Amino acid sequence: MRVGESLTSMSPEMLRQILNETNLDYSANICHGLEISELSQKAVENLRKLVSRKLNNSEIMIISIEQLLADLELSIDGKLNYAALVLLGSNKAISRYQPQAEIIFEYRNDQSNIESQQRKEFRTGFLEIFDEIWNLIDIRNEVVHFQDGIFIKDIPMFNEEVIRESLLNAVCHRDYTFPGSIFIRQYPKEIVFESPGPFPKGVTEENILDKQVPRNRRLAEVFQKCGLVERSGQGVDKIFNRSIQESKPLPDYSQSDETSVILRLEGTVQDIEFIKFLESISDQLKTLFSTKELFVLEIIRSRRTIKPDHIKSIHRLVNLGIVDSYQRGRGTKYLISSKYYKSVGKQGVQTRLLGLSTSEKQVLILKHLEKYRQGTYEEFSQIFPSLSRYQINGILKVLKKQNKIEHKGSKREGFWVLKH
Repeated sequence: MRVGESLTSMSPEMLRQILNETNLDYSANICHGLEISELSQKAVENLRKLVSRKLNNSEIMIISIEQLLADLELSIDGKLNYAALVLLGSNKAISRYQPQAEIIFEYRNDQSNIESQQRKEFRTGFLEIFDEIWNLIDIRNEVVHFQDGIFIKDIPMFNEEVIRESLLNAVCHRDYTFPGSIFIRQYPKEIVFESPGPFPKGVTEENILDKQVPRNRRLAEVFQKCGLVERSGQGVDKIFNRSIQESKPLPDYSQSDETSVILRLEGTVQDIEFIKFLESISDQLKTLFSTKELFVLEIIRSRRTIKPDHIKSIHRLVNLGIVDSYQRGRGTKYLISSKYYKSVGKQGVQTRLLGLSTSEKQVLILKHLEKYRQGTYEEFSQIFPSLSRYQINGILKVLKKQNKIEHKGSKREGFWVLKH
């Protein structure tokens, strides 16, 4: 870049910014100096097997390595790119050309522990070690058993498909211009994936289900040709889909920042009965739910904030009878269908969640004043502990306007009585 009258090298940060702005595919760039002899034979063999199985073509096993790499666009005019290095490179090659293309696994039996009970560093082609990483995680993978009719079903703490998709995403979407390694930190009931670099441009924690941009498109395409992913951009959908179907907490990206994308997966099953409910409804209606619909169902079940972009999915769920809607004042309240609460014998929970209508709240205030002759704001807040002062005052104003109650005494220390 030009500085005054002279030229100087761009800083790594400026180069990174330019790459992000122009959406260049780093993985498709030529890795100058990398030779076929520097690739891991095991990784290349695994690549052949995966592509052969995906295409159902045994000839893949006997074509030359040069032809295989060219067909998969891992080499251009005989020159290997960074996707070839990340997927197939030997330890020596990665250490020489891209040492940050490393995956570090750590296990701690308690999150408060500083030292890990096990640590393993992987600095070799991803296609050589992707099964080994899963096996490391699965060694300590507990299983939850639950009764469903006459059958006993198992739910592993860490779903294999979710873990593999999370790992593929970390490798495929990380920013290889950042110096850090990918970290996988496993605990008894939680696993955390930390991938260097921020979300790709335009992607945020809030829109990650709707907008997925492959940072390294060449890597994503090879994963697809290998059958490791069904299509580009579907990985996050699967992670959410399987987590919700197993009634586990939603995948959490909230700790991500400008230096790394952090995915937290909790393995604890929250609600076995909800799993049974989803399965029975799906069987009865002969329908499958989209990831967005499952996401909205979990939002409603866990009583999180419903956002405007959820409404379209909610309307379909209401029409299918999976969600019930209730008018509450000027708004609408949504709960999982009463069929669910009835099936688990928790109708009272539904009534509590539904709360009281405005007219029912007015009746309670009038009954209180009729019994005790007067009432203060403090007493009304005891009746409605979940309501704010503003909401309680709103109910009182309506009753006053209807000439049913009146205020006595000072504004600050006064009280309300029935109006005769």
